[in-house]
Amino acid sequence: MKSATGYILLAGMVLLLAAFFGYQSFFPRDAVPYDDDQEGLKDQIVFKFSHVVAENTPKGLAAQKFAELVAEKSNGHIKIEVFPNGSLYSDIEEINALKEGQVHFIAPSTSKLGMLSPQWGVAGSAFCVPFA
Repeated sequence: MKSATGYILLAGMVLLLAAFFGYQSFFPRDAVPYDDDQEGLKDQIVFKFSHVVAENTPKGLAAQKFAELVAEKSNGHIKIEVFPNGSLYSDIEEINALKEGQVHFIAPSTSKLGMLSPQWGVAGSAFCVPFA
């Protein structure tokens, strides 16, 4: 009999806790403090720039400089978020992500551009063509 009473009490407590956490949004709360960091963000345009090399490489430094110049020249209205080290996509994945609009800028190696169009392959093989 003791175990049945214990189970009933436990079930009652679980139901009370579930009701408390489930209906907690109906209880009055303090107002959320103002966050001035979010001010003006609705007017800001954000682009994603993905590349697969480290930040301290020439390509990584150029991407960061590009982001700084865009922010400076647009007075902060345009922001470029740089994602280095393949943190979003691999070299091949980022080309597909660009096609699908998941990123807006990429900096792939020229060898990967052959996936987009066979004409890009000419740049790599131009010096291998024998003269007739």
